[in-house]
Amino acid sequence: MTRLMSLAAIGMLTCTIEIFPTACGSTPDSPSQTSSSNAPAPTEIDGKVADRTGRPLSGVTVTIVDGPLAGTSKTTNDDGAFQLTATTSGSVTVHLTKDGFDGKDWATVWVPRSRAYAQNVYLDTVDPSIAFNPGNYVLTVSMDLSTATDADPQAPCAGFPADLAQRTYDVSVTRTPNSDLNSFDVHAEGPTVVNPPSGVTFQLGIAGRFIALEGPTDGYELTETLPGSRVLAIGGSTFKTNRGAVTDGSTIVIPFDAVYDYCQVKPGQFSNTDCSWFSPDQIVERHYCASGSAVMMFALRAPDANRRRR
Repeated sequence: MTRLMSLAAIGMLTCTIEIFPTACGSTPDSPSQTSSSNAPAPTEIDGKVADRTGRPLSGVTVTIVDGPLAGTSKTTNDDGAFQLTATTSGSVTVHLTKDGFDGKDWATVWVPRSRAYAQNVYLDTVDPSIAFNPGNYVLTVSMDLSTATDADPQAPCAGFPADLAQRTYDVSVTRTPNSDLNSFDVHAEGPTVVNPPSGVTFQLGIAGRFIALEGPTDGYELTETLPGSRVLAIGGSTFKTNRGAVTDGSTIVIPFDAVYDYCQVKPGQFSNTDCSWFSPDQIVERHYCASGSAVMMFALRAPDANRRRR
């Protein structure tokens, strides 16, 4: 009797030791032990397509070239964005096409969805870009006051000083360093010009005949402090116009949608270069104009033309 109980105890111990932590009578391969973590993890490719000015490109066809999803296509939205999804991993080649632009094969990798991020892809125009060489230029910026409208009802365009509708500056143009864009830095010179700490007044990006403007963080390409406690800030965008620039070899004319913000403040109240920062009781007058027919014209400056322009 004692011997039989001992053998039974040994058998129970053996079962416990050999198949722990699985309970006696069950098997590790039973369906109840299968984890859903073995399912393929979702992956994706997020991209944003732009031209060499950084302007988003809609309607770009994005097609997977190789791998199990070869032939799958998506189209970029108004922001130039697209997303490809899968449950695969590794490298993949994607082909991008749009009328007016060179096709491009883009090598990338599938990224786990939890770590996906938007990758920038740039397309080059079929037509060669306007030649804009670094150097010294005379820049003339103008708007047609007769067609300008109110940009802010609280600061009507009517009454804007006519002599400030056209401004002329000496500027130097250099290529933007370390940029994937066809980009140039413009530095305006002169005692009234207010440049940001970087020294770059604004930037130009060129793709074919399209030239985009990009200002500093305050949104204005050009800001001046003028005698009599006055401020003039000129800003705008070419993204809204899609009008091509024109050149004759020595001058480049860029149409753009402009805003002209002008104010005069009371004596002793001048403490900023942004009209919107002054309170109404500090301002003598303010005019804020919008123009859909403004123009920037760059003309090569003669080597001996060193005088400051206004």
